[in-house]
Amino acid sequence: MEERLRPLSERECYERLYGERNPLVTVLPAGTGPPPWPSLSAERMRQAFLDRMDLRDPLDDVEEAA
Repeated sequence: MEERLRPLSERECYERLYGERNPLVTVLPAGTGPPPWPSLSAERMRQAFLDRMDLRDPLDDVEEAA
């Protein structure tokens, strides 16, 4: 395996793998702006689950099982 003289950029890697860049593909620099989806920490998710569990009526589960 031959050694590279310099690391390749993301653009160069894409061009080597896929050929000419499609105008629909855009490479964004890392760390620019918020993520395109809402983020939720594991702790917030766990707390939301426990809050929903607290809202349930425990007798409903017992009656369904009987």
